[in-house]
Amino acid sequence: MTSLALSLLLAASAGADGDQLCREIRSVDRLAKQERLDRDTLKALKRRYCRGNGHHHDDHDEDEDPRPPPPPPAKPRPQVTADCMDLSMMTRLVKMTDSGSMLPVVDQQRALACALERNLAPFAWPNRATAKSPDGTWRYPNGQTAKYPDGTRRYANGTTAKYPDGTWRYPNGATAKYADGTWQSPRGLRRDPAQLLLEAGVPPSVIGRLHTMSPDEHDLTVVEAVWAARK
Repeated sequence: MTSLALSLLLAASAGADGDQLCREIRSVDRLAKQERLDRDTLKALKRRYCRGNGHHHDDHDEDEDPRPPPPPPAKPRPQVTADCMDLSMMTRLVKMTDSGSMLPVVDQQRALACALERNLAPFAWPNRATAKSPDGTWRYPNGQTAKYPDGTRRYANGTTAKYPDGTWRYPNGATAKYADGTWQSPRGLRRDPAQLLLEAGVPPSVIGRLHTMSPDEHDLTVVEAVWAARK
C-alpha cells in the first residue's frame, strides 16, 4: 500500500469526518493516477466514504469511464523506396524478355525491398552476380545491366528500354516513344498512348488512370501492354 493511501486510512481510523475525508480522497485522486499510485485502494476508500455523503453520483466518474478507449492511431503507410521502385521495374522488364528463369529471383528481391522502409546496401544475387552496386547501378542475375546511374534502363536481353532523354524502345529494339513524346507501335505506326492501349485490348478504366501514374510508370505500362499484344 502506498504512503498516500496509508495516511488516508490512518486519518479514517482516527475518526475523521466522512465528508471531509471523501473530499480529500477525491482531491488526490487525479494525482494518484498520474503517479501510478494504488488505484485499487483509492477506489475502495471512495466506495467506503463517498456513498451516502452526497458524492454517490460521481462514484464511477474517472475510475470507470463508460466510454470505449480511443482506437490506436493509424499506422503511416510505409514509404516507397528507390530500391522498391527499381526492382519493381526490373521485374516487369524481365517478364518481357526472359523465359522465366530469372523472374522468381528478381521478384523475390522486389518483395523484400518493398517491405522495407529503407534502401538496401549493395548486394549480390544468389549466383554471386552483382545485383546492386554502390553507385546505384543495378544488374540482372545474368549479368546484364538493368539500370545505369544516369537513368538508362535495359531489358534482361541487353536491349536498351529507356534512355535519359525519355526515349523508350520495345524489347526488339524498335522505338516505342521518342524524346518529343511521339509514340508508335512495334510496326512503326504512329499512335497516341490511349489508342495503342485500346488496340492492345486494355480496358478503358485502366486507360483512364494513366494520368495518375508517374512518367516511368505511364510509359512502361504502355510499352508492356503493346508488346504483350503484338502477336
